[in-house]
Amino acid sequence: MSKIYYFILSAYLILGPYLRLPGLRYHDSQRIWQIVILSLISLGFLYQWFILNLGKKKTQVNSSIQNPSSIALIGIFIVGFISVLFSEYIEYALLEFTFTFLIIFFVILLSPSSQFDHYHLGRFIFITSLIYSSIYVIIFIGNYITSYIDPMVLLWPEKITYTITIGNTTLTGKDVLYFSNKRFFNHTQTWTFPILFSMITFFKAKRSEWTNLEVGLLFFLASMWWVLVFASGGRGTLVAVLGSAIIVLIVFKRDARQYLKAVFSTLIAGSVAYLLLFIVLPASRVAPLLTL
Repeated sequence: MSKIYYFILSAYLILGPYLRLPGLRYHDSQRIWQIVILSLISLGFLYQWFILNLGKKKTQVNSSIQNPSSIALIGIFIVGFISVLFSEYIEYALLEFTFTFLIIFFVILLSPSSQFDHYHLGRFIFITSLIYSSIYVIIFIGNYITSYIDPMVLLWPEKITYTITIGNTTLTGKDVLYFSNKRFFNHTQTWTFPILFSMITFFKAKRSEWTNLEVGLLFFLASMWWVLVFASGGRGTLVAVLGSAIIVLIVFKRDARQYLKAVFSTLIAGSVAYLLLFIVLPASRVAPLLTL
């Protein structure tokens, strides 16, 4: 797959939470962005598939059309389209079918067929996860500091929308969750956590002159990721990450030691940071008010 497709998908996955079309609800805006992005990439694939194959022999084109993946894709499209036509709510059915079909389309096209493809897809996944989590943690740190300075700024992950009117002036509360529900954010943590742990393990084994810095930054990032899990009450994410760590231990046994060290060391550091940021410091800030 062309690198431009990787770049488009990566950019959307990183910036998706912050992109919102004016005048639309969050989910409607999100669906439109997803369909636009996936449709553009699909058109690019179709261009490569049909236009670039025109110069090939007819037998080569026929063999590509008879590929099991192509047949399955055509079958899914026909069955899904018929289902849309018989739906009582055609508009919603068409929207959901388009989104689901495009995802299935990409699952088939993005399936690596060689070691070279595995390498590039792996880099894409790791870099995307790293940048996404880094940006979100930076935003959280900014929000945490600002919430102590500006009473109109809500501390993450609160999403209470309120306004205060004083004369002709209206003040609106602000939040930085960027998700309609904190559980949706926890979903992104569930699939990025193992990647962060794997990167810590990788850079520890790498042992270059930058190892300590790289491992230190990744350790801080994963620890802050735990802080956000505890602050948002993400019990499902906690169970999923720890459960998967046990499975990794069962499958890989001794080879999983460094990975497990990354999981539990960041968990301990994140727990201490959560107690400090959300229990100790807020209590010390409220205490003087109680003594007045």
